[in-house]
Amino acid sequence: MPTVDNIKASLAAREAANLADPDISERHGREKGRARKLILAKLTQYSQEYLPLPEIKKFGKINDDCARYVRGRVVDLLRNAPLTHGMNAAMIFASTDDLGDRMKNCWHLMLGSGNRERTEQKLYRYSGKNASDLMKTYSGGGEKSATFDAASRPFYAALNYSFAAYGGSSGYGKTHLILKHVLRFNATFTFEDSFGVSSRHKDRSHKLLANYHNMYPIILNVKRGEQDKQGDAEHDVLKSMIDHALGLKQPPMEEFDGRQYVEAQIPGDILYGRDIEKVVIAKSEVPVGSTAYKNLLKFCKRHRLMYEVV
Repeated sequence: MPTVDNIKASLAAREAANLADPDISERHGREKGRARKLILAKLTQYSQEYLPLPEIKKFGKINDDCARYVRGRVVDLLRNAPLTHGMNAAMIFASTDDLGDRMKNCWHLMLGSGNRERTEQKLYRYSGKNASDLMKTYSGGGEKSATFDAASRPFYAALNYSFAAYGGSSGYGKTHLILKHVLRFNATFTFEDSFGVSSRHKDRSHKLLANYHNMYPIILNVKRGEQDKQGDAEHDVLKSMIDHALGLKQPPMEEFDGRQYVEAQIPGDILYGRDIEKVVIAKSEVPVGSTAYKNLLKFCKRHRLMYEVV
């Protein structure tokens, strides 16, 4: 059972996400206009693919009105995409079916690192001037603090915008949990792994957070098929989002390499029996009939979870 401190720490995690909202909301208008311009440029670049579509053809040409329409479709895609949590199920369920009643984040599992600490501090500013007393008590000092509680830190998932069969972050495991839709309303999002955001943007990292009401930071910052520092072509994640939003692409088994994901940071507790919609079991990783497979089915039964084998 959670202790009083665990409960307060969980509230601190929610307060951190809530305190990010004013800054995210303040950027909404500016980022909305910039998102339209980026989508207009992408539609123009691939006009031969998009112009024949009936919903694009009605505009007569690729123009601002067309870009506004597509922007709305992409935002709808992002707002309604499943939240998925990829996992190494073959290892996790190799010898047990009992994971307790709730998910554990990296701090619960004692896998937190200096990099993780720096990333979360930059995103949520637990010791900042606007931080609540609960945030400062249970998270501000990091794990070395005598009052630190792992429940004050977020859980991580992916926004599966392509509706890929293996989930949004299959690089971490094709077997995944699909989280209930309601969890997105208090979540924050980054356009890529938050490690990458904090390493490149440092103390500006919080300026790239998105949430359900402002998805534009995702559109503005995902990869767009340009060259990286080594001169290699990057994945064009923005075009893929547009294609999925317009129905040009069918849901794949795996989007790109399974690591070009939009990350979700979810505050508070995640209970298996309350907050999980479904478990998707990848038989390529967890063979049917294996010990891990049997344990995973027992886990589903224990928490009354639906499951699907792909």
